[in-house]
Amino acid sequence: MDNSLTAPIIDAHGHTLDLAFKSELKLHQGLGGLTDVPLMRAGGVAAQLTACWVPDVEIGGPHGSRHPLQEVLRIIDYLHRQLEGEAGEYAMLATTAAHIEEAHKSGKVAFVLGLEGGDALKGDLSVLRTLYRLGLRHLGLVHEGRNALGTATQVWDGPTMRLYDSEVDPPGRLTEAGRQVIGEM
Repeated sequence: MDNSLTAPIIDAHGHTLDLAFKSELKLHQGLGGLTDVPLMRAGGVAAQLTACWVPDVEIGGPHGSRHPLQEVLRIIDYLHRQLEGEAGEYAMLATTAAHIEEAHKSGKVAFVLGLEGGDALKGDLSVLRTLYRLGLRHLGLVHEGRNALGTATQVWDGPTMRLYDSEVDPPGRLTEAGRQVIGEM
C-alpha cells in the first residue's frame, strides 16, 4: 500500500503484542482473525497503541498474575527479541511521533508500548521510569478492579466482575500513588 500521500492510521487500542506473546507466536505472524501485523500492514495501519494487560492476581480477578511486573518484563523482552529478528522487517517499536512517521513511510507497523492497568507498578515510580526506558509510552492507571493507583468502575468479587458499589467497597478513587504516577508521567 502506498502511504506517501496519506496521514498515518493509528489503532488506538489493541492487544496484538500480548496475544502474540501468550500464544507463543512470532510477532509478525497472523493471530487467526484477530488484529495482527499482517492485517494492519494490509490495511495501511502505521501504529498500534498496544495495551499489555497483566493484572495482579490478588486484585485483578481470575486472569491475574502472581508476578505482574515479571510478566510485563517478559512481554517487553519478547517484543525487543522479535524486533531484533525477522519481525523487525515488518514492525518496530515507537517511542516518538517520528517513529510512527518512519513506520508509515516504510510500510511497517509501529508498536507504541503501553499497559492496560498499572498493577505491575505497585505504585513504585522507579518501576515506571524503568519501563519508560524500555519503551513504555502510555498507561491506563486502572483497568479492572483496583490497584495501588486507584479503583475502576468495575471490581472483581472473587471470580465475578461487578460494578463498584460505594456502599460495600472501600473508597474508590485515585490514590496518592496514582497522583504521583500522573505527576511523573
